Amino acid sequence: MTRSINTMRTVPVAVPRPASGKRLKPLKFILGTVSGFAMVGMLPIIIVLGIYSYYRISGFVLPGVRVGEVPVQNLTIDEVVAELDRVWNIEYRITAVDTMDPTRSWIVAPSEFGLRVDAQASSAYAYDVGRGQGLVEGPFQMMETWSYGREIIPEVTFDPIIGKAGLEIWADRVNIPPVEGALTLEGGNVVQVPGRPGKNLDVEASLSLLAADPTSVMLDYQFVPLLMKTADPMIADVSGAANYAESLLDLELRLSAYDPVTDELFHWSPTREEIASWLRIERGQREFSIEIDFNVVMGYLADLDTSLGEYRYFDLDKALAAFQGELQGGSEDALIIRRARQEFCVSPLVDKFPSTKHKNAICPADLAESMGDKESRPLLADPAHGALDLILCIAVDGTRAIVQNKDARVGEEGAGDGDALPLTAGEGYAALSDFGIVAICETANE
Repeated sequence: MTRSINTMRTVPVAVPRPASGKRLKPLKFILGTVSGFAMVGMLPIIIVLGIYSYYRISGFVLPGVRVGEVPVQNLTIDEVVAELDRVWNIEYRITAVDTMDPTRSWIVAPSEFGLRVDAQASSAYAYDVGRGQGLVEGPFQMMETWSYGREIIPEVTFDPIIGKAGLEIWADRVNIPPVEGALTLEGGNVVQVPGRPGKNLDVEASLSLLAADPTSVMLDYQFVPLLMKTADPMIADVSGAANYAESLLDLELRLSAYDPVTDELFHWSPTREEIASWLRIERGQREFSIEIDFNVVMGYLADLDTSLGEYRYFDLDKALAAFQGELQGGSEDALIIRRARQEFCVSPLVDKFPSTKHKNAICPADLAESMGDKESRPLLADPAHGALDLILCIAVDGTRAIVQNKDARVGEEGAGDGDALPLTAGEGYAALSDFGIVAICETANE
């Protein structure tokens, strides 16, 4: 078997080599440029990451964060708590408003009504901004907060016990008591003051409203609604009693009295002021009433009675009844004036006094004796002596004594019964008809 061997001839080939220095420069430049741009592009990120890391490590609140309107950036959480407590719980003020009359308002501290900002919880919310997220979301949130700001709603709490106590304190300040109706008499005029309703704070209703949404009350509305309720006066309308009093004052009262002895007629009419002095205004629970004080009326009538004089008078009870009748719409009745009994001392005429006082005046012991002059004969026919019959008629007629000449009828003026005076006769048998003792000195004349 024939083996054939193929012999090949190797021919050397020349391979070109690049120049080591000149050919690598463009690539390095490109790579350097790209790396440079990459470094420039990463620089903000690096800065942001650096700042973010700083705030996380330092414990400061991120820039742009505020709690309500209170900026708290770059503060530690303890500093945020102190700041929020100072602003919201010490210095912050809202308005308490009367819901029935918004013009009545007062500047108050929310804490007076149990409203407070929880500074601890609100500070924690502010501190958590940008924290708790990853390295991507956290830095982006920090950048957003820095650019646009971030507001944290304060955490508001409400203490109903403090709130109720505060409302009860403020009730004394805001309550308007009702004006009670008044009725008075000034002179002869009726003065009336109608009652006006007041209003009181409804503590329970106001408390319920605060508890329903304390955050809106303190932060949004920024006022405490004071719910009021009407308080009516006990007596509001006094017109009924006032009209009745006016009708009494307008009465034309008149009291008349007639004196039949002197034929005089008296009229008295009390003035409005005098009638007003008789009236008494009584205050009941729900109304006024007008009463007439008849004791005062009786005093007025007594004064009229006194004005008549010492011995003239009228019946006060009848006069009072007459006034009562007129006050009730009755007619006027005239009273009859009466006269008191009087005693008079009557003296004899001036020309009839005796010239001397005789010691032996006629006395009851002499009534049984015959009468005559000292000349032992009947009385002279002297018309002037006829007047003695007036004085002695009762004694003479009472004792049935006999004049010396009992049938003498001295010129029809003797001591007989011919022309008896119109006087009451004495007893048929007088008590003093017995004989008496005659003085010794007078026996010669018997």
